Amino acid sequence: PGSPVERLLARFTGVERVAVCSMRCPGRVYAGPASRHACPLPGLASALPRCDRLTGLDLSRSCPCESGLVHLCAALPRAPALRDMCLNQARLPSDGAIALLSAIGACPLVDTLQLSMTRAHELSHALPPLLPRIASLAALDLSLNGLGPEGAALLRVSLPLCRNLEVLNLSSNALRDEGAAAIAPALASCPKLSLVNLSSNSMGTGAALAIATSLPACASLEALWLGMNRIGERGCQHIAAALTSCSKLREVDLSCNGLPASAFAHLVAQCVRMRVMRFLDLRFNDASNSDANEAFRQHLAVQRATPGRVAECAHRIWMLQRVALVVDRPLGPHRGVKHGGGHGAQQNPMGAFGGEGMDGTLGPSFRGDDHRDADAATSEDELPSEGADSEGILEGAMAAVVAGHIQPPD
Repeated sequence: PGSPVERLLARFTGVERVAVCSMRCPGRVYAGPASRHACPLPGLASALPRCDRLTGLDLSRSCPCESGLVHLCAALPRAPALRDMCLNQARLPSDGAIALLSAIGACPLVDTLQLSMTRAHELSHALPPLLPRIASLAALDLSLNGLGPEGAALLRVSLPLCRNLEVLNLSSNALRDEGAAAIAPALASCPKLSLVNLSSNSMGTGAALAIATSLPACASLEALWLGMNRIGERGCQHIAAALTSCSKLREVDLSCNGLPASAFAHLVAQCVRMRVMRFLDLRFNDASNSDANEAFRQHLAVQRATPGRVAECAHRIWMLQRVALVVDRPLGPHRGVKHGGGHGAQQNPMGAFGGEGMDGTLGPSFRGDDHRDADAATSEDELPSEGADSEGILEGAMAAVVAGHIQPPD
């Protein structure tokens, strides 16, 4: 009684999602017993058991005190429908964070845990044993936590025990080749894993080889995001050779990886041979070699590639049978674009699984900053070379992603 949060939730016992973002507990700022009584967490905790339809609790960017966390930990197991716990950018004391994760593990239905930018590297030794206790865990976000190779080595032991894990986001963790080599075998041990985000991890050729070695065992993998690394041409060859062994793979992001245009042709040919492949992102790679560009355009012509048009987008998409290939326009200088894709540092990393800015999509969502020239005529040097089907050629742009599926142009 007296807590604004408690009084509010008493009026909405049928609420399904509660967000108390950017909460600053006075007990973490000012000293003295009087300030601790103002912590909103005890009021929130006392109201949670009465919210029998509550499925999502979002405490993003919060700074709770240890006393408030004690109340919350006691209340969470009594929230019968809780499924999604978001603690992105929360500043949690180490002991309180461990206790909170243990309490989350006592919630039988929790399947989504978001811990982006929560200084999880400080909990790197405590976190791996706690993860398998969350029996229903299907989506885990540990992006932007600086785990490094050491944290990856610890996760290698615990991830195979998360038998229901479907989505794993480890982007922006400075894993490097050593961390990728440690985490790759764990990926192959998660039977339901469908989306892996390893973007922006300073990974090179060695990491690409380790990932490629594990791909044949990833039977459920549908999306692989490796953007903003530096795997280079040899790394691209390793990935390309392993792609056809993934029977369910629909989406690959290799954008911003220092790939020369000469590396594109083999990768594209592999993707076209895959029955379910729908989306290949090769933007922001090195396309400065004009001879290689011309050779790739010739390859597109042989494949009878046709560009499509979507007015909202600023990048070219080539439809190669069922595969939507995104490249810079025209395989050279790109326009400014708000790009999300598999780059975990650039978009909501959990995609379809909630958190801040839920958009309900599984894959990348690209929208240009300036659409004024979206209907401009395609210049002659941007068209496929002789041999392409000229009747269907429209001004190049990029396909929209709707609910995780590429929609082909009309």
